[in-house]
Order: sequence, then structure tokens, then C-alpha cells
Amino acid sequence: MNKFTKNNNIIIIGIFLISASFADDGFNDFINVEYETIYSRTAIDYESKVVQAWRDSAWVNKDKKINTYDDNGYLTQKDRYKYRDDEWSLRGMTVYENNDNGGPEIKTKQAYRNDAWINRYRTNFSYNDGDLLMSKVEQKWHQDEWRNKKETALIYEGDLCVTKTISKWRDSTWVDRVLKELFYNDNGDRDEKITYKWRDSTWVPRHRVIYSYNDNAALSEKLVYKWTDSTWVDKARASVGYDDNHNRVQILLEKKDSTEAWVNVSLREYTYSDNGLLTETVRSKWRDESWLPRKRYEYNYSTDRGVLSAGATVILPKKIVLSQAYPNPFNPATTISYRLLEANHVRVDIYDVKGNKVRTLVSQTQNAGTKSYQWNATNDLGQSVSAGMYIYTIQAGDFIQSKKMVLLK
Repeated sequence: MNKFTKNNNIIIIGIFLISASFADDGFNDFINVEYETIYSRTAIDYESKVVQAWRDSAWVNKDKKINTYDDNGYLTQKDRYKYRDDEWSLRGMTVYENNDNGGPEIKTKQAYRNDAWINRYRTNFSYNDGDLLMSKVEQKWHQDEWRNKKETALIYEGDLCVTKTISKWRDSTWVDRVLKELFYNDNGDRDEKITYKWRDSTWVPRHRVIYSYNDNAALSEKLVYKWTDSTWVDKARASVGYDDNHNRVQILLEKKDSTEAWVNVSLREYTYSDNGLLTETVRSKWRDESWLPRKRYEYNYSTDRGVLSAGATVILPKKIVLSQAYPNPFNPATTISYRLLEANHVRVDIYDVKGNKVRTLVSQTQNAGTKSYQWNATNDLGQSVSAGMYIYTIQAGDFIQSKKMVLLK
């Protein structure tokens, strides 16, 4: 259990719900937790997201989320709506209290019931001096007070996470329940994760995930194993496909049936705008030898994402306004936004801390207006880059401005 090396770019893919016949003895819970963790890590910089369900051969509105950002471009609030009786009704919100680097320190979820806000859940985040997340404590509102529920503690080698320990609050103390070990290949990409459960005073292996990568160092497959009869047995796999611009366009989940053959389970397909922003996701389920649409997610983006960091004393020229990349720090992608005040030739370049150019994101003449481009932590060759600090620079005519962003692994 000492296979710790270093970490680099991780593009984590979604794994969907698996039938109970496949996911016995807590394995389905493991898959679901994987999906939720993946979803949070692939969250994109949208203003609103509409969730629709496929009903009677048509898409029907179900849920909507609207994000609010501060002047630094950091997410501060997420409002949740339900669609009922042909209108959207407010049902809940999540409020973020962030540190100076945009990392959340407190996340509070509330429900809207009978014209009043009710506390539901809260998460407290702790960081070290290098802004690395060291722990998060999840609490539930009960009998007019916050009560501890779960703690996740992280251990790093350098700035790379190698273990996560999950504990439950029992009898006024934290009791270890789950341990996750993260391993990496020579290129710094995660290639294995093993999950253990605390049982009979020892850590017992439960689940294992093996990662494979394509020639561009982007994740191509995720193979999931279960510890059975003292050996690892492969149970599910998720394969990811990309377009010519290295955007993820589909994720296929398969499982093994009783004959050890791979069978389809779920499919997610992604659609992007011309500038690389995710605009639509469609999730389908395999049924009767064909794909049946189940859910659709539509993303819309803000036309104005704020300007400078708080306290900045810079006087802006009448050419361009550059926003802080969001999220920042990020993994696996971040969005760079700017407002062009007049038509001009615009160039956006990304450099490492040594001054080497990594990627040219934009180089074209553009009309005035707000623009947003997503950077998926790859260079001009489509290869994944290592974790660390990067500088993004925008130039329009004789105006040049730069900002920093941090890629986490």
C-alpha cells in the first residue's frame, strides 16, 4: 500500500446507477458516490441549468438551477427550482462563503417551505497554507443546531492527495469508516484507486478503479472491480470518447452479465458551442436493445461575469475587461471570460510558471461583447498538462493583462 508517486491531470468520468442485480452488498452505493464526486469535479461555469425528463416522446421540464457569482467570478449562491403547474417554483438554495482564492469555506444548503428558509445541510472546508483542502466536515440541521455527520480528511505528498479517510460522528467522536488510496503512473496521471472499509479492527478492501488514457493523455476508460473471494473481479467499465477538439462527447457505461459478457447500461452524450462551452447533456438508458432517452441537461451562460478581484486599484482601459477564471483552483476544466468593449484582434495565451507557452486559446478578430472559453488543462497538442500554477494573458491591440489560475490533481 505504498504505491504513492505523483499526480497530474485527471479527467474523471460519470458512472451511472446500476441495477440492484448487479450492485449487491453496497456496490451500488459505491457507484453512486463515484458519480456524485465526479459530477462535482466536472461542474462547469454556467449561469443556469435546466433538467428535463423524457415523457411521452417529449422533453418535460423538471428542475432548474441558477448560479450567482461575485465580482471575482466566484460562485456564491445556487438557487434550485421545481417545475410544477406550468411554472417554476423556488425550492431551495446553496450559499457559498469563499476564501480569497475562491475556495469554499462554508457551504450551506437550505430548503424553501411555507414562505420560509429552513436549514438542511452545511459543509465546512479547511485548507493548509498552500490552499490545499485538508478536510471537510458535513453537518445536518437537527433540533435547531448543526450536528456533525461525516468528515473527510486528506493526506498529501507535496501538493498531491494520496489518501482520503472518511469518518462518521459517533458518541461525540469521529470513527473511521472508509479509506481511499490514490495511485499514479510515471506521467502523473491517476491510474488506480482502492477503497477499504474498516471492519473488525482492520481495513478490508472493497472496491478498485483502474484508469486508462489515450495518446493525448486524456482518460479513455475507467474499469471498476469488486473484492470477491479474496480477489479483484471486474464488474463495470466506462468508456469515454472525444471529438477532434478533444472535447468529451460521450461516456458509455457497461456491466458484465452472468455469462461474463459486457452489456450496455447507460450513455451520456455531450454537445458544445463553437467556443467549446458545454451546452447540452443527454443521458440514455439501454432497454429492449435500444437507447431510451431519460434526462437532458441544458446549460446557459452569463453575459457578464464581473471584472477584477476585490480591492484591485487598476484603472481599466476602454478596450477589454478580463474576469477571474472560474473555478479557480480547478480540476479538470476552468472557464476564462472577458468583455470586449470594442472590436479588436484578441489573443488569449496560457503559460506555465517558467514562462513557456502552453496553449493559445483564442487568436482572432472579434466584435464587442462578452466571450467565454473553457480550458480543459491541455496544451496545443491536446496533451494533458501537470498540476500547478498557470498564467493566462489576454492581448487586444496594445492592451495586455494577465491573471493566475491553479490546476489541482
